[in-house]
Amino acid sequence: TILPEYSASQVLDGVARHKINNVHLVPTMSGSVRDALETEPADLSSLKSILKADSPITTTLLLRALNALPNCRFIQSYGATESGMVTALSPTDHIAARLGDDDEVLMSCGKPVAERTVRIVAQEKECAGREIGEIEIRSPGMMERYWEDPVATRAAIADGWLKTGDLGFLDEKGFLYIVDRKNDRIVTGGEIVYPTEVEEHLSRLKGVAEAAVFG
Repeated sequence: TILPEYSASQVLDGVARHKINNVHLVPTMSGSVRDALETEPADLSSLKSILKADSPITTTLLLRALNALPNCRFIQSYGATESGMVTALSPTDHIAARLGDDDEVLMSCGKPVAERTVRIVAQEKECAGREIGEIEIRSPGMMERYWEDPVATRAAIADGWLKTGDLGFLDEKGFLYIVDRKNDRIVTGGEIVYPTEVEEHLSRLKGVAEAAVFG
């Protein structure tokens, strides 16, 4: 795992020097590594796969990384400390999206992996279609309770479902899309705006390298 405090130059040097096969990068580091490659060529022939997790990534940033490392497999995962990994966007999904006309799937975090179940809930009802709601999950590796905190446990787990605090939706093919954290959404002019949506649009503008939106 490459920690955020490491610079892109250190990442490139470490992969080349130690012939690393697999790395785990947070999304912003994927872009930094790609940018560094333009001025600091490095031998990354040993690199076979990159696991992306921990936060959403914009389509623009991901496409830049995919094009910079065409021979590397990319995997996007989603999960929680309380449940472990829940979904995965496979290398095959990444390739299909890059070669096809529709890159929307690159904004998703994939489909539930074996023995994991995901549902979207809003106002105590399960959502249909692309309706946005809180992501709830069931997993055989899910925690039983918070240590010595029954109040937090009851708030987080109900009928075997873990409330993640993340907002998202499922598309027609079963891909899960993370919209934002429940507490991060912005209400303005009577409308609900999600920071990640604004960041996605900003990142598509010419001259924008990174974008961060806060309420």
